[in-house]
Amino acid sequence: NEIARLACEIGAREKLRTRTESLAYPDLKILLQTIESDAISYKEQDGQCTLRVDYYGIAFGGSGWIQEYAYNLPSPQPYNEAIHTPDAIRERKQRTAFDMFLGDGWYFSLRYS
Repeated sequence: NEIARLACEIGAREKLRTRTESLAYPDLKILLQTIESDAISYKEQDGQCTLRVDYYGIAFGGSGWIQEYAYNLPSPQPYNEAIHTPDAIRERKQRTAFDMFLGDGWYFSLRYS
């Protein structure tokens, strides 16, 4: 959980919302590049470090997909297999989001609009 440790430590000291390629911290930059992350953002919520680590995103004309890793979410939106499969999301053509728990405070998050 080295990404969470480093990013939370840095974010508590200074603004951390940047593209991976622009990151001034080599140790964190290498870890983010290892998981092919495009960007990271830190937010303190309820006294806790919350991270969003972009993994993949595509958008055009106001709609698109965003896939990211999220750490320490205060109110995760549970995954529901009946409505959150890629086919079901495309068929419904509605905004949707979910957070699938991975472990150690990390989630895989998907946003579709």
